[in-house]
Amino acid sequence: MLVNSVITIFYFNAIFLFESTTNYQHYTQNLEAKDTRKKLRLLKKEAVKAPKRPLSAHTLFFKDNFSSEAANPAYAKLTGIAKNSAVMTAVMARFKALPPAQKSVYEKRSAEAKAAYQKEYSKFLASRTPEQLIVQEKVRNLKKKLNPTKSVAKVGKDPKAPKRPESAFLLFFKKNRGSADVSTLAKQWKSLAASEKAKTFNAEYQKAKEIYNAAKEKYQKSTGIIGIRKALNKELEKAVKKPTTGRKKKSAVSKAKSSKKKTAAKRKPAKRTSRVAGKKTVKRSAVKGKKPAKKPVKKIAKSTKKVLFSKK
Repeated sequence: MLVNSVITIFYFNAIFLFESTTNYQHYTQNLEAKDTRKKLRLLKKEAVKAPKRPLSAHTLFFKDNFSSEAANPAYAKLTGIAKNSAVMTAVMARFKALPPAQKSVYEKRSAEAKAAYQKEYSKFLASRTPEQLIVQEKVRNLKKKLNPTKSVAKVGKDPKAPKRPESAFLLFFKKNRGSADVSTLAKQWKSLAASEKAKTFNAEYQKAKEIYNAAKEKYQKSTGIIGIRKALNKELEKAVKKPTTGRKKKSAVSKAKSSKKKTAAKRKPAKRTSRVAGKKTVKRSAVKGKKPAKKPVKKIAKSTKKVLFSKK
């Protein structure tokens, strides 16, 4: 008993020490990252692609003039990243040096593309279902989890959803916007007494918040967003969860067959044999209570007897 208790204490201490090491932390982080990548792969199949953002004026100029600039013999000696970076800097310098008349052509193209994109994007938001919205949100959250430093595009909100109310400070800022700049207004807000804040701006904010909460509950019930989100999370966890490895349980038929085989093997006596010059010869029987049969003694012929026992 004492030995078992010592072994268990040692075992749990070893586990605790291993979990506190950096190797174990890296191991758990890698497992989490693996799960998030698997979830992303599953969600990307179902996710609806939003319309692509329009290109800016300098990007359009860059697309039109990159290949012609790269064909310049001045970059013949350069290769790979060094050549691309040199060509990029040259093209951007050319765009900056453009006269306003030529630059306005690219700016006009960019503005037209932006207007067309806004129309497409508003149609996309209106036609999007609650399920598609939740999938988009989940994809964004998983991407952010994988690379926290990398910027990920925000998911457009549902136009039917109620808007959040403005805070007390924003209400104060809107009221006194023309009188001073932002920094002075922030200082004035801090210096305001708590009673004055509560009377005017906080009370207005609380009323707007109550209205917003009621509208939010109504919107969630009508769309069923909470239930859809829970169901999606459950499905993802099931997909990521590893199957438990173990012996399969035998069926009743297979159990009956195995028991029949065992009983038949017990009834039949197992014979031990030994090979002598290619022939099988029985050594002994495995049946209990029986002795092995004796070998028959060869009788000596009369002629040989006379020779053996004759008196000289």
